[in-house]
Amino acid sequence: MSRKVEDYLEESKRSILDLLLPVQVPTWNMFEVEHQRPETSEERKCMKDYIYNQTGNKNGLYVYKDQDEQILYIGKGKPIKVRLYSHYCESFELVKGDPKGRWFDFFSNHRGNLKVYWIELEDENNRRFVEATLSSVLIPKFETWKLN
Repeated sequence: MSRKVEDYLEESKRSILDLLLPVQVPTWNMFEVEHQRPETSEERKCMKDYIYNQTGNKNGLYVYKDQDEQILYIGKGKPIKVRLYSHYCESFELVKGDPKGRWFDFFSNHRGNLKVYWIELEDENNRRFVEATLSSVLIPKFETWKLN
């Protein structure tokens, strides 16, 4: 059964209205992550478990904020936990999916206690659209950093 275009547009419109002001809408979840090199492999595993437990196996969007409440990065994930753990690792090492070290360069310069706001959003088209909209409206530091 195919959905009507009007239904899709209405759902997208509701998603954008709900998400346009992230971290101020009660539907967003939040947790904090200490972005720093772990002392031991056990500490690293604990952080991975922590991130995975916070988001479960949900698909959606996430927003990183620093201690000064500045928006650092807006991204999407399927599932979110994999991207968030990757960003955590990128704060202290190069990872496979980042051959040019772009995210490593960014996240290694933004270590410390970071807030992660996330929201479940299953539809890939909605995730792409809302991510692009939020990035253009909120202009996270990553957007201007990557231009340099």
